[in-house]
Amino acid sequence: IQHYLDDEPVSAAAPSRAYRVRKFVRRNKVVVIASAAVVAALITGIIGMASGLVSQSQRRAIAERERAEAQLNYAASLQSQAKYAAAEVLFRRELESNLGARPQDRQRAARTRLQLARMAYDRGNPAESEKLHRDALAAYRADFPPGDPNIAQALGDLAGILQAQKRFAEAEPLIREAHEIHRRAVPIDHFMIATSGTLL
Repeated sequence: IQHYLDDEPVSAAAPSRAYRVRKFVRRNKVVVIASAAVVAALITGIIGMASGLVSQSQRRAIAERERAEAQLNYAASLQSQAKYAAAEVLFRRELESNLGARPQDRQRAARTRLQLARMAYDRGNPAESEKLHRDALAAYRADFPPGDPNIAQALGDLAGILQAQKRFAEAEPLIREAHEIHRRAVPIDHFMIATSGTLL
């Protein structure tokens, strides 16, 4: 209007999107504020629910690991009391229920296999024990990092089974590998170095 009154060229254009948004917000302040509050509440609720589900899932996983460890400890206790049948049921149940999703689960399964191998030997079945020891050693190699002392333990167990059968030539490389793992993994004065060294 002022341009017209001053005899200047008049330029007109459609209002911009930002201009229209500002006008809409100014005319509908209450509705806009209420809508923003609802959206913020929904976002907050979704974030809270998601974190609650993650937390619940973590608690469930921890409880499951603790249950599995307690069951394995109980099975080992039964084994030490020569209640082999009951112990074997628990060990095998743990192997069947362990899907091995996490490294810790797979390592627990490897330890369970070694317990079964030892129990077979205690029951006087060296052939089955040797097979189970070899399976356990393969699991240890697959599920523990290279050079882990747990692998040396599985090697030593299998070597002991072979030595008991006077198969010294087969046992020697296993003992040497276990000794080398211990030499690299533990301090030089650690008893495991001396123990594995005396077997060579």
